[in-house]
Amino acid sequence: MDFSAVNWLAVVAAAIAAWLFGAAWYMGLSKAWLKAAKLDPA
Repeated sequence: MDFSAVNWLAVVAAAIAAWLFGAAWYMGLSKAWLKAAKLDPA
């Protein structure tokens, strides 16, 4: 496989975008999940 045609900037940008989306997703749902799982966040 020839990786010379890979746009590495696009790969890094996609990885950062996925990380940011995941962080926002889990931060937004963490309180609801803790409540549903009957866990204490402390």
